[in-house]
Amino acid sequence: MTKSAPKRLFLLRHALASWPSIGAKDFDRSLDPSGFSIIDELAQNMAAQNMIPEAILCSAALRTQQTLEHLQVYWPQDQMPDASMIEFSDRLYSGSASDYLQAIQDFGYLYEECQSLMIIGHNPSIEDLTFALTGNQSGIAFERLRAGFPTAGLAILEFEVPFTEISPRHGRLISFPTL
Repeated sequence: MTKSAPKRLFLLRHALASWPSIGAKDFDRSLDPSGFSIIDELAQNMAAQNMIPEAILCSAALRTQQTLEHLQVYWPQDQMPDASMIEFSDRLYSGSASDYLQAIQDFGYLYEECQSLMIIGHNPSIEDLTFALTGNQSGIAFERLRAGFPTAGLAILEFEVPFTEISPRHGRLISFPTL
C-alpha cells in the first residue's frame, strides 16, 4: 500500500490592521495600507512557490476577509479554491487555540479530499495553536516562530493524518517565512 502525501496546514495571521476609530467595533477593523502591501507580497511569494491552499477557513472579521481577498488577487485563477471550499467562521474571531483546533477538526470532513487547508485568524490564537500542534522543535523556522508571530505571519505545518484527526504535538513545522 502506498503512503499518502502529508496534509499541509497553513496558519496565517491577518495582515496589519488600522486602529479602531472611536465607537467602532474591533470586529470591523480594516487593514492598514501597509497591511495591504505586506499581504500582497506574501500572496506573490506563495504563488511563485506554488503554495496555494485547496481550502480555507477564515475568521469572519473584516481584516481577515480583506487578507483573504488580497491573497486571491495574486493567486493564479486555476489554483485558487472555489467558493465552496472557503468557509467563514465567527468562532475564529474570538476563539482560543483549542477553539481553532476544534474548528479544523469540525470542518475537516468538508476537506477530506484536500491535501492543504489554510486558517486565517488572529493572535494569540494562531500562535498558540502553532506551538500546540508542533510542540518543541528545532530548526530555523521554529527559531523564527519563537521570536513571535507577526501580522501576515504564515506557519506551514504537515501532518500524516486527515484534518479531522489533527492533534497537539503531531505537526511538523516546515516553514515560517519572514517578509
